[in-house]
Amino acid sequence: MKTHRQSLVRFSGLATAAFAALIVLSISGCSTVPYDAFAEFAATARDLREGTDAALAVPAAWSRDRYIDEKVAASTDSAAVEEIVGLVLVLDPKAFGWAMKEPLPPFMVLKRFREGFYTLNTALVEYAELLDALSTLDLDREDFELQAHTLNTNLRDATRAVGDTSSAEGIALFSTAAIEISRQYLDDHKRAHLKEAITANQQPIEEASDCIRGGLRIALQELCHEYEERAQALRTDLHPYASISRAERRRRVEKLVALNEEMIDRLSALRVLDESYGMLPAANRELAVSLDDADFNLRAIRDIAANATLLRALYRELSLETNASNP
Repeated sequence: MKTHRQSLVRFSGLATAAFAALIVLSISGCSTVPYDAFAEFAATARDLREGTDAALAVPAAWSRDRYIDEKVAASTDSAAVEEIVGLVLVLDPKAFGWAMKEPLPPFMVLKRFREGFYTLNTALVEYAELLDALSTLDLDREDFELQAHTLNTNLRDATRAVGDTSSAEGIALFSTAAIEISRQYLDDHKRAHLKEAITANQQPIEEASDCIRGGLRIALQELCHEYEERAQALRTDLHPYASISRAERRRRVEKLVALNEEMIDRLSALRVLDESYGMLPAANRELAVSLDDADFNLRAIRDIAANATLLRALYRELSLETNASNP
């Protein structure tokens, strides 16, 4: 898990800065775009946040269940009973804090990453709202700079939440250059400044795309690992010599089939998220062109929005499957 945490820390800063830059550029040129690009991206940011959070919840939940089973088994083994000591938190009431024996259980590492990622994506949603005000000139320089500073602070908090403190320093949702361009936009409203910023941010967006997709693959690895553990437990006694009843065999087969159905849909959800973040560089290039060509086809932007709709449908289906398998 240490390697996983290092990977997750790396993508968080790049991802946020680049995706945020993509949103600012989309809405600031909205007068030349044939539909409300900002509103579309704001809704998409919320959908991707919720979809990613739901995707990350399952590996942590499955890992938690397995951790409980392992500790129950350890409590009956005199050679392993010392492991139970690690179950108890060490509390610090004065600081409202707590500590736990290291290394932390994998499910808690995943839980912290999930919380950090949610904070990261929440910053994007809040950023979209700030940019709405920026695009309509509904704030002055002082308000903008204060909100930009707050968002940068929130980003650093999110980066620390995924496991590192030193790498969080210096990371910014608004770069110095982007803040200066935004100041110019507030003063002169010239689209030329926005196009310049879009072009300048192409490389960070490409890096963000790669890093976010790397984080999703870490989540995929955890999901596959937990699936294999659960599937193995269900199929262990499904052979002719096992001394279990036919009713128990049926129960296990039914649960394995339900697990497979759920896993297929969860893989689909991760694939949709991966595709969506993978289209960010193309969307950025589209926005640059659209500033000079109001009729340019914003295919990647619309495809990301369509994927957000597909994600909602997938999670509705998963909710039904989960309820059916846990009556």
